[in-house]
Amino acid sequence: MRRNFLGSWGAELDDSEYACALAALGILEARATQQYPHAGTPEDVADAILKETWRGTVTCGWRGAQHIGTDPETIYSDANLLAEGWREVLMRAEHRAMPSISIDPLKFRDTSDADALMEALMSVWGIQGLVLRSRTIGRERTTWHWPVSIGILGGPSREPLSQLFEEEYDGDWLPRLGVEVRIGRAHDACDILLLTRDEVEELLKPPRPRVRASFIVVFDDPIAASKAAGSSYDALAQRVGAAGIALVGAQADYRKGWYREFIRNLSHDLPVHAAVRTPTSAPAPTIIGVPRALDRLRIAAVAQRIDRAAAASGAEPFLEAFVANRAMISEGDDGVPVAEAFKKEAQAVAGTAPPRRIQAAWADPHLVPPFAWEHYRPVPDDETFLSIHVGPSTDGLRTDVAFPSEGIDYRSGAVKIGVSLALEGGVVHGFNERTGWQREVPAKKAGEADEGDTVSTAHGEIALPAAGASTAAHFVVQGDGSSKGRITLSHGNRIVQTARINIGVMPASRDIGEGERTLEVVPEAPIVPSLDDLDERRQFDLAIIADDQLGGRLRLDATADGDDTPVLLDDLAGPIKVLRKAVGAAAYRLGDTLTLDEEKMRGVMLSLANNGRLLYDHLKKKLGHRVDDVERVQIVSRGTAFFPIEFVYSGPRPRDTKVSVCEQAASGLLTGDCTGCPNHQSVDRTCPLHFWGFSKLIERHGTPPDLRRAPGGGSRRAPLPTRTSFGRVASVAYAASTRAYDYGPKGNAKKAEDALHDALVALASRVNRAETWPGWLDIIRKHNPNLLVLLPHAALIPPADDEVLRIGTEDDLAKGSIDAPYIGGLEAPQLLLLLGCAVADVSAQFAPYPELFRDHGADIVVAPIAPIRGADAVPIAIRIAELLRGAQDGPEIVFGDLLRGVRQRLLAEGHPGVLGVVAFGDADWIFGNAAP
Repeated sequence: MRRNFLGSWGAELDDSEYACALAALGILEARATQQYPHAGTPEDVADAILKETWRGTVTCGWRGAQHIGTDPETIYSDANLLAEGWREVLMRAEHRAMPSISIDPLKFRDTSDADALMEALMSVWGIQGLVLRSRTIGRERTTWHWPVSIGILGGPSREPLSQLFEEEYDGDWLPRLGVEVRIGRAHDACDILLLTRDEVEELLKPPRPRVRASFIVVFDDPIAASKAAGSSYDALAQRVGAAGIALVGAQADYRKGWYREFIRNLSHDLPVHAAVRTPTSAPAPTIIGVPRALDRLRIAAVAQRIDRAAAASGAEPFLEAFVANRAMISEGDDGVPVAEAFKKEAQAVAGTAPPRRIQAAWADPHLVPPFAWEHYRPVPDDETFLSIHVGPSTDGLRTDVAFPSEGIDYRSGAVKIGVSLALEGGVVHGFNERTGWQREVPAKKAGEADEGDTVSTAHGEIALPAAGASTAAHFVVQGDGSSKGRITLSHGNRIVQTARINIGVMPASRDIGEGERTLEVVPEAPIVPSLDDLDERRQFDLAIIADDQLGGRLRLDATADGDDTPVLLDDLAGPIKVLRKAVGAAAYRLGDTLTLDEEKMRGVMLSLANNGRLLYDHLKKKLGHRVDDVERVQIVSRGTAFFPIEFVYSGPRPRDTKVSVCEQAASGLLTGDCTGCPNHQSVDRTCPLHFWGFSKLIERHGTPPDLRRAPGGGSRRAPLPTRTSFGRVASVAYAASTRAYDYGPKGNAKKAEDALHDALVALASRVNRAETWPGWLDIIRKHNPNLLVLLPHAALIPPADDEVLRIGTEDDLAKGSIDAPYIGGLEAPQLLLLLGCAVADVSAQFAPYPELFRDHGADIVVAPIAPIRGADAVPIAIRIAELLRGAQDGPEIVFGDLLRGVRQRLLAEGHPGVLGVVAFGDADWIFGNAAP
């Protein structure tokens, strides 16, 4: 061990005592909250160490290194006293209060000094965590849970790592406190990500990985301190947003018993950088990270978060004290009860905080805080300041839709929410607080971005704290008359909620009448029921609002990475109409199937490709090359707007009208990949995998039937996809119109009916068929099914053409009669296959039936956006049932990916009606690996 860090300082000590004195010295010099006397007792030194480390809750940066040089010295001249003080800490402090130290290798003139110091400190008994400070990691993820989620990538290396979860141990605590999560098809995020050396190299390759983890453990050999800064491991932690990364050893022997001891340490309320140093860690692990962020990855931080939520809801917080007052020395007697207490308290406070809503006010942003005018009168052509925020209502009892803000993770401070304001009949500018409230160039001014566009847009941002009102996003609006607009709130690339805004502009000579308002905000139903799990959600690359309520024109507002781009679609009205017509043409045919190699299908695919390419070109013109990197898309409809994003065609533009369907199309659909096909970029072939609906994950939300109230009249439960697996399909209810089976040769109806029944029986233990709507209600009430299959006929009843859904022979359900009892269920998620003819008709109000059923409790609704025949509807229902059956015991898969697989397989098998089948609702619902 090197002994010349501070010249002859500590020369009288042996190596063990010298290392302890070095550790104590670095802590006392580290934070320097006060200058401690350099003479005193070991008890004084121990008190100072515990104070500077806040009894183990703060990792101190070793500061004695700053004195290393030509004239090394320190005021703490008595090295023996520091060594004795360290031993006093070992005697007095509980395990959670032991110190943690970080080293910044870049502060050393000679890199060998960092290596030598690290070697010395590694030998010190009692250092809780030893971290190499990273200057690369930024925007680290500090989301943490208890129990912790342990992520493993899918792929060939998964099996050896999966064996970690099968270690022998006493009791049942290990799988209860460390929950395995398979990163890939169903999950992007976890608390701790376990990797092999080869997987590190894979994640460092472009494109940027989607995986997000708070901490990474790599089974690779530790590296020297001098090689940590700028290493590939440092870069990987930055890429996935981790607060730190640990190298614990490459050999399989190092893993034996390591995982059990790691989870055991976490259950004792040790921070993750301390927990990773287990008795089986040989040699000692290398840990690179951001100390202040790593300090928050522990049980106590989870307790603090839940307590803050409890305080915001008016409850008495107690979990932090509950954890602090426990010994936290037993995984079974402490770790498990604490996890159960966390779950119980989180459920108790969920949804009890005072509701916060999207609000707007006339304000003067020059004042701090901004002053709001309650009865301000906008004057024509004058610039008027408008502020938008989220907060508790101040104008009496409100029953409109609240912002889904409960349960957000506020440990890193207030959460940033994007605010977009689109205004028709006026001009809107954004303001930027950092530039002293100087006016920004408007994001879009009427008539500038698109000729004839009367809608102006601007973007801002708010910071939403755990309780109370957010900060305000400020805009300046100007108009010569009353105007209307839409407010859109987004988090990342996910639209969270929208609201309508109405502005009344009055002449200066006119008085405001009693009860008359010049500003009205009408929140619309939230896209997600809660923001509680946003950090755990798979992220979108692009979010789009399709809207025809502003400007009287079909338009898109696209959001990607903080940029908002308006896209007018007037010129695409024709192609959109042709797309729907082409899908309908494929549905009406003589035979049961229509394969891709038939002449009629060649014409359908050519028409879809030509018009879908126009959609792609228009998006690329507005959004640039980012459209080529899109893999996951969210689309939200408002008004009667319909944008067939599933038919965006990214393949080459067909050369002429004689282009045929690729000969490899069917096989490519069955594998889900055509990148190796020789015709992949051919202008002489069309390929269905170039359509976004067959190659992207798409989450679609329609317009809620009643935008002024919460879903289900405010009573609808809201299970979260990341917290609740869809689970097994235990019970099925199904009903169909007799017309659904009436296709194919004579006598086929009975075969089709039996085939559907057999597929459903193979899927679930309880299958019940209804012949009438009263019978359907009876099945729902008695059996509470989680899969509902409806193949109705959508009919119009004279003389007023009332819309109905018909099952059996003549049993009708009026659209206005659809209510929660037709869905049932209180807690478990539900999937509805609504495969009737044109039940998601886009010619009137888009998606009336799917959104009605969604409004009353169905979590996912699968429905066609173009007319569909029984020859397609029945096979689609059968195929979905078969895939659900296969998925129940297979690898996890989200519904968005599962539906894409359904579309690919059915089109390959000759059922073109699947071209128009889409899903409404959350694409993140997880199927597979479900418990019975």
